[in-house]
Amino acid sequence: MSDGCPVTIDWEPIGISVATVNEFEIFRRNTRRHCSDIKLNELARYEILLDAGYNAFDILEGQRLARQLKSERMSSFYTKVILNKSTTGAESRDEYNTASRTIV
Repeated sequence: MSDGCPVTIDWEPIGISVATVNEFEIFRRNTRRHCSDIKLNELARYEILLDAGYNAFDILEGQRLARQLKSERMSSFYTKVILNKSTTGAESRDEYNTASRTIV
């Protein structure tokens, strides 16, 4: 998640489709999408959450919490992994910058 409030999977489905594995594989043939094709932008997340019954305050609070948790993960990663290595400062910064782009 890089923009907006996170959208998570809930235990209560919006809809249900049932298919055998073979039916699913036939349906999915030649329809695989690249990761960038299935990422949701901030507006799409916002609309999904509004449709699910959340209000603007709930969404903004979720977005704030997600940013806080991401920051805590990065701080923990930097402290535990990068600083504990015996590398030069430049190498540590490069590893940290690479990790900050991949850990979400």
